Amino acid sequence: MSEPRVVPVVHLELPHIAMPDVRESSLPVAPLSPQRRHATWRYTMVRLDTSGRLASRALLTALGWKPDTPLTVTVWHGTALLFRRDPNGVAAPDRNLYLTIPAALRSRCNLRASDPVLLAGQPDDTVIVYTIPLLEDLLTDTHSRITAGEM
Repeated sequence: MSEPRVVPVVHLELPHIAMPDVRESSLPVAPLSPQRRHATWRYTMVRLDTSGRLASRALLTALGWKPDTPLTVTVWHGTALLFRRDPNGVAAPDRNLYLTIPAALRSRCNLRASDPVLLAGQPDDTVIVYTIPLLEDLLTDTHSRITAGEM
């Protein structure tokens, strides 16, 4: 048995339409947006657990940190903490690559269990823990400019 053949019912020929030469056109051109910079820092948002730990495995893995990497922990103006690699450091990520903020430092930064923080990791040697009040202070001007249509 042979296959049925489909035959067109209507054959249309479209007229040729001359297109203008776009090289001679004076159409407006949208400005290019600034080229996106390649980020050198790594970021993640986490919540502080009841023991003062930060689930930072993905970030620390990306930074090449290992469990028991010696670190120092310092507080910056009561609003941020810095974890830095230091051969003489007494802190270290645990076997799950969680960072622990000592109770005294949590108190100085007014951090409580379940508070969200931004972890910013620099590949060389630093993880900064940004508290939400500090982030609000840093972003207030930018928020105002965006909502005012200036950006």
